[in-house]
Amino acid sequence: MTETSTTYATTQTVDDTIRWRGEQEAAASWMVWLAFNAPHAPFHAPPADLHDQDLPSGAGPDTSATDPELLRPYYLAAAQAMDTELGCLLRWMEANGHGDTDILFIADNGAPPELYEATMDPKRGKGTLFEAGVHVPFCVSGPSVAEAGRVEDHDAAARRAEERARKAADP
Repeated sequence: MTETSTTYATTQTVDDTIRWRGEQEAAASWMVWLAFNAPHAPFHAPPADLHDQDLPSGAGPDTSATDPELLRPYYLAAAQAMDTELGCLLRWMEANGHGDTDILFIADNGAPPELYEATMDPKRGKGTLFEAGVHVPFCVSGPSVAEAGRVEDHDAAARRAEERARKAADP
């Protein structure tokens, strides 16, 4: 059966995660891989209550638009909407006794080519092993974090995600 939903995909992803977790045994160990679609093309205007970007009227830019300055506000709005919904999930977790959970957040491989500035080489961005394709956020929070606020300025941090997940799953 196919269902049609009018719920924003980022919101639906968080709602589905909260519903799933609520259906599990309270004391059960758990892990969820939460993969957001945003912020990816086609660029669009997320619900206004999820961001504070000043977007032109309408649902989004012309899908054939290639001007980074036209597309960037929509990209930023989608990223902020994702951040807002992630915050909703974290508040739900805290309110429902899961505040002691390790959270690993990693972004994918760089900004989309449509947002490259004139000075960026498209052959050295998203989908490549060059700086703009591999230097992405990886954030960890939770009780197993030994040094709060630590910043690692090399690529080894993301490679530890699997190790951290395995330790959490089999303490």
